[in-house]
Amino acid sequence: MSTTTTTNGTTPLVQGPTTQQTSSFISTKHASPSEFTPLQQRYKGLNTMISGVFSGAMANFVLHPLDCIKIRMQANDRGVKRTTFVGLKDSIKVTKAIYLEDGWKGYYRGLSSAMIGAGLAWGLYFTIYNSKKYDYEKEYGVNQVPTLQLTFCGLQAGVVTNLLTHPIWLIKTRLQLQNSVDTLPSVGTSHHLQNIKYNGNWDCFRKIIKYEGVKSLYIGLTPSMLLISHGIIHFVCYDRMKSIYLNYKNEKRHESQETLYHLNGTESFILGFLGKGIAGFVTYPLQVVKTRLQDKSNYYHQERYKSFSDALVKIYKHEGYKAFFRGIVPHVLKVSPNGAIVLMLNEQIMKLLYLAEEKKFKQNH
Repeated sequence: MSTTTTTNGTTPLVQGPTTQQTSSFISTKHASPSEFTPLQQRYKGLNTMISGVFSGAMANFVLHPLDCIKIRMQANDRGVKRTTFVGLKDSIKVTKAIYLEDGWKGYYRGLSSAMIGAGLAWGLYFTIYNSKKYDYEKEYGVNQVPTLQLTFCGLQAGVVTNLLTHPIWLIKTRLQLQNSVDTLPSVGTSHHLQNIKYNGNWDCFRKIIKYEGVKSLYIGLTPSMLLISHGIIHFVCYDRMKSIYLNYKNEKRHESQETLYHLNGTESFILGFLGKGIAGFVTYPLQVVKTRLQDKSNYYHQERYKSFSDALVKIYKHEGYKAFFRGIVPHVLKVSPNGAIVLMLNEQIMKLLYLAEEKKFKQNH
């Protein structure tokens, strides 16, 4: 969920046309067969999907250990009030605990579901977001879409992506928390789910349906839907910063009739890092509540949450507001570079796909 990797300016345009000429090409619904229109190539659904899937999966693979640490910290010490923020020392403690329980493999629990979920989510989000944004760019111009319209793009992309990928994230969370002794009930209760173990993604999916029902695949959907705001903030921040930067760069190039500027890897990484960091911090409390609801121990822990609102009230009442930021350290260490890596890879992959389309077009004309 920052802008889509396919916004104009990220890939080079054909030599020759000025900014005004390019805008006139974009404003026409049907371009002449002899004209190579960059936006039509860059917003191709297949290209965008391929780029999103690859960049999302790769970024998640690199940073997955931090996600495991974060999830464990979010679920730990349920009902226990802390007088200090759960910071770096606690992060190190949990990191050691995971290693003692499972060795280095413990840092990669749920990796396959995370890569599938991230790849699918980014692919869908980029495709839908860019498609809607392209419609607005035909009206407002390249890099000129207002923030409100970009928000609508993010909202539509977020709702569809979230509904389709939510069960995958539930499976990932269950696998990551499976061996955590800290999430066990603090009183001697007995529940039929307490001794259930998951042997991989499919086994987890099957057992959730068998023992909890199909509806349980959407446990935590309310905070998950609210977390759509994360993607919106991420993409809108990235898009705004990117548009300002590209417009600044292209003002100078316009006078000399040069090709329009496109972001390089370093620039897209920095903008993505900033956008993701802002979004990650603002929406983090929702992530804590979502993890608590999706944790299997919520069925039998003495501190049980019946709903999203119930979780909010009980966490604040019994643990204080600081509990909403448990795991923030590994989260920040993960989400900012994750968003940066995804957008950097996405920009560069789309650039390569664009150049391939341009070369093919020139050969045929």
